[in-house]
Amino acid sequence: MWSVFLSWVNSICKSRPVREASGRISVSNGGFSVYSDEVLCWELGCDEITRVVAFKRDLLTTDLICFGFEKLDAKGTLWCVHEEMPGFEDFAVELGRITDGAWPARFKDVAHPAFEECWTELWNADPTQPIDKLPSLIWAEPPECSQD
Repeated sequence: MWSVFLSWVNSICKSRPVREASGRISVSNGGFSVYSDEVLCWELGCDEITRVVAFKRDLLTTDLICFGFEKLDAKGTLWCVHEEMPGFEDFAVELGRITDGAWPARFKDVAHPAFEECWTELWNADPTQPIDKLPSLIWAEPPECSQD
């Protein structure tokens, strides 16, 4: 009976978003880049960003805080990173600058309640445009950088 339960738990965990670092964030002058296995997946300049959102992914027993960046020429698509990616500490400092201090000030809005997505707009160049709750998400995922 116990082995059946463990098999069930393992099957659920395999179907959930992977918590392993699936990329690395590198902050540079005027923007940041995301790498997967040292291959550049995508990069954004701060001057290209028109919206910054934060949200969570439910990972069964914990949540993973993620950030999405929209570009002027790609409405409805978010280039995403998450808090467990290598390089996040340096990135968080840049994120605070990009969002005029909204991050980490709005951490509670994203973190609570637990196990809900909690889409939170941190910064928007055009506040009249509503947030799209079903955008295309671009992550750094081997073997190629693909869409979610």
